[in-house]
Amino acid sequence: MSEPVIYHPYCEEPIYIKSLGNQYHREQIKERLTTKVIPFQNMEQNKYYYQCKDYYRQYRQKKLPQLAGMYVARLVYLNILPQVKQKLSKEARRELKKLDQYTNDIELLAKNKIEDITQLDFYQESKQDELDYLIKQRQQCYYYRRKAKDEDEKEMWSTKAKEFTPQIKSLRFEIKSCKRIRVRSIQKDIEKLAMKKIKQRESRDER
Repeated sequence: MSEPVIYHPYCEEPIYIKSLGNQYHREQIKERLTTKVIPFQNMEQNKYYYQCKDYYRQYRQKKLPQLAGMYVARLVYLNILPQVKQKLSKEARRELKKLDQYTNDIELLAKNKIEDITQLDFYQESKQDELDYLIKQRQQCYYYRRKAKDEDEKEMWSTKAKEFTPQIKSLRFEIKSCKRIRVRSIQKDIEKLAMKKIKQRESRDER
């Protein structure tokens, strides 16, 4: 008799149920289904779910910019939204870490009212120009630090250089987010499929 496995859309290989821990043994699963009580896990990543859930609500109300809406539609299609993800296994923890990326990506699109890839490219280019300028300014501080004649002057230039670091880090994060949004393919009819799933859920809830 072969060992039971489950399949996840993000994993190419099947996941053996026995590898997920004792709470996934047949009797434990049966008990949870019978009692209908699933303990909520307090964990850092849960906050990202609720941030993302707010964008899901805006998506249903058609209040998001076009590209942000398509991004949320992709999460609905992949069954990432509106379900709560909990810390149940190593695989689940890995997926929860991705959820903050999704939230940050949607937030970037929504706050900057980015409607399409052309606007996304323009936004990324402008951030890249800002980043290049700040890096050049920081490098100039390092240059003057090397030329400094005493420790006080070196310390002064080191402090000035460090002042650029938070902005540089933030810009790099945004640029990386832009690249991530572009790379993740969005199906042509993804919004139609997502709305179909939402209507099916609402229909089941009304029964």
